[in-house]
Amino acid sequence: MEDERLMRVLIVEDEPMLSAELGFIVDGAGHQVVGMAGDLAEALRIAGETQPELALVDLHLNDGLTGVKTARRLHEEHGTSIVFLTGNPEDVPSDDTVAYGVVSKPYFDHAVLRMLEYVAARREGRTDVAPPPAMDVRDAS
Repeated sequence: MEDERLMRVLIVEDEPMLSAELGFIVDGAGHQVVGMAGDLAEALRIAGETQPELALVDLHLNDGLTGVKTARRLHEEHGTSIVFLTGNPEDVPSDDTVAYGVVSKPYFDHAVLRMLEYVAARREGRTDVAPPPAMDVRDAS
């Protein structure tokens, strides 16, 4: 593995065990976890300091159902790519245009790894990579 990390990733999840597990998967895939946030304010603070390229965002955070708002702000203010990881995929608006897609909880490690590969390829402008089966693709480009 090269020393250079592929993407800087912010994890926006209010359950510490899930954040830690995601961090382990992301790091193991060669990406850099730049922070873990449990609410909107913390996510925006970390993003301002680290400029993440990707945020993995849950919908229900410590400050309520703010995941969609958090994702939109991260995308608009920092150009961050978004993937929702949630147990409530039906709560992601069908007209959402900021997210590459939605991965439903519970998920398997390999689903997260495939999603990371897909997003990294799409961010590079590649269209030859198929989306992972476990991801409901929205494909914000």
